[in-house]
Amino acid sequence: MPKDPRIKKVLVIGSGPIIIGQAAEFDYSGTQACRALKSEGIETVLVNSNPATIMTDPDIADHVYIEPLTAEVVERIIEKEKPDAILPNLGGQMGLNLSMELARSGFLDRSGVRLLACKPDTIDRAEDRQLFKDTMEKLNQPCIPSKVVEDLDSAMAFADVIGYPVIVRPAFTMGGTGGGICENPEKLHEITAYFQQQWASEDSMAVYEDALRRCIGAKNPLPQWYWLQDGGSIVGCAGLITNDFISRGELWPWLCALYIDPRYRGHGLAFRLIEHIAQQARQLGFTQLHLCTDLEGLYEKAGFYFNGPGYHPWGEVSRVYSRNL
Repeated sequence: MPKDPRIKKVLVIGSGPIIIGQAAEFDYSGTQACRALKSEGIETVLVNSNPATIMTDPDIADHVYIEPLTAEVVERIIEKEKPDAILPNLGGQMGLNLSMELARSGFLDRSGVRLLACKPDTIDRAEDRQLFKDTMEKLNQPCIPSKVVEDLDSAMAFADVIGYPVIVRPAFTMGGTGGGICENPEKLHEITAYFQQQWASEDSMAVYEDALRRCIGAKNPLPQWYWLQDGGSIVGCAGLITNDFISRGELWPWLCALYIDPRYRGHGLAFRLIEHIAQQARQLGFTQLHLCTDLEGLYEKAGFYFNGPGYHPWGEVSRVYSRNL
């Protein structure tokens, strides 16, 4: 592709948090992109929420922003820097999701900013599971049996057709976050019953059943639900949600429903579960994790700090804790 002389300034979107051994290729590719652009005399702007990368070194890009990777933040950077184009495909899922959000909202067109390397419809065909499958079948390329579903009933009906075990993978997530293997249909019912047993009242049984069922086909990365197993037995659980029914609505995501079977307490399992959820939240691009509790002294050991009181709609007051990721 020949160099376009109209492009004088390019914004490169980084991949955000990187787990050791995973997604380091995005740091490498983003770094090389910045170097290549600068070698062509193109002014380079980089935004990434992860400072522990090579690409955020001050010598890599002309302007470096270590900021949360959200559409609002990127819009402000574009308004300030006024790039001619965005390079969206070197930041993994994070860069693609942000670029598509800005394109669909019309912000890029209003700002006169182009998408380089791939058009929105190309990203859609690559990222949308159904469009990708349709494209492969049109090209007579082999595909494993698959189907896009948005609710549990549809998922279980298709699983009955193709047989267990099945891979369940959410769309548009970094590194397949939230995906897993379902060995049999009874497992989901067992997990739902465990959450209900530990946390639900008689009046709120449907809350957990509906939340766990609907998260399978959710288009957003949250909520997510986790459980600990010892052999075939569930011995702990927790959730990662957007709001914990509390007045501190400016804070998210929330760690909720943390529980360890009394027989398994005292072995650090709660902290292992917290660390796993913190890692998942970091991978999704969040910079903080929050929770509300009446306990004092426990969550401080997991890196949380007291962030003031929070007020529930039913009149109770809880202590809000936060942790930087």
